[in-house]
Amino acid sequence: MLKFNQIINIKNMLKKIGFFLIVLIIVLLINGCANQVINKDSNENLNIEKEEVESELLIGGQRDEHGCLGPAGYTWNEEIGACIREWELDEDQRRAVKTAIQLLSYPVTIVKVINAQCLGCFTIRLQRNDNQEMFSVDIENWEFKN
Repeated sequence: MLKFNQIINIKNMLKKIGFFLIVLIIVLLINGCANQVINKDSNENLNIEKEEVESELLIGGQRDEHGCLGPAGYTWNEEIGACIREWELDEDQRRAVKTAIQLLSYPVTIVKVINAQCLGCFTIRLQRNDNQEMFSVDIENWEFKN
């Protein structure tokens, strides 16, 4: 038969095991919730990146005489000398685009204009209208950099 001290020791041990199990369950629940939040954020970031990549890939569709992809919203802008989405560029970005394409001898589509850290600094993603080659041009202090 078990002695009183042994019964007390078993009860204390069961309490410790129970406490450990409760802590373990709480940790697992918190970890599971955190992973769901992280995975949700990761999926949202992947979706954003996917949308950015898809918007940069100008595939198919009917092109006008300048090579602008009309169904994607691109039209020829005579002042700039490139296919652009009129609503996407502010005045500074238009100025940077003009600088970026002034030395080019072929028509291009302005896919994306990224404002950099300094005034007059931009990275401009372009696509050649003749062979759909993608490339970037950097503008620094309103001057062609690369």
